[in-house]
Amino acid sequence: MINSYKDGADELQDKLAEKLYNDYRKDNQDVSEIAEKNTLKKENVQKCKDHIFNNEHLLDQYEELGEPAEYKRFDPNLKQALAWQRFKDGIPTKQDLEWLRHEFVEQAYEFKNDAGYRESHKYAQERYNGDPWIEEWDN
Repeated sequence: MINSYKDGADELQDKLAEKLYNDYRKDNQDVSEIAEKNTLKKENVQKCKDHIFNNEHLLDQYEELGEPAEYKRFDPNLKQALAWQRFKDGIPTKQDLEWLRHEFVEQAYEFKNDAGYRESHKYAQERYNGDPWIEEWDN
């Protein structure tokens, strides 16, 4: 049996994530705010923002399943969008910091090695969890 309420909630989450990602792409103050409120280097915050919200990547993670790799932006993710907002508010959680470290390592590896998402994510995941909220959200 299909749970139409769950499907509706998933769709709403996707729409909210898309809206937040679009808002962050237009925001010219967030990098400075995040750097200042969280004592982070502005250039590192900018690299993370570009990696997460703006840049296109070689998304090759489903090639093993017969899906073609493609260059595009990451799909919006509500957990990540809300973490970015907590950084903007100066109240990131321990999990948010873990995620941002993961994204920083991932973008550096991708850039340095001209690598696709699968390789870059695997490298970063060995160092920092790219989805540290999973237990919180699944309970």
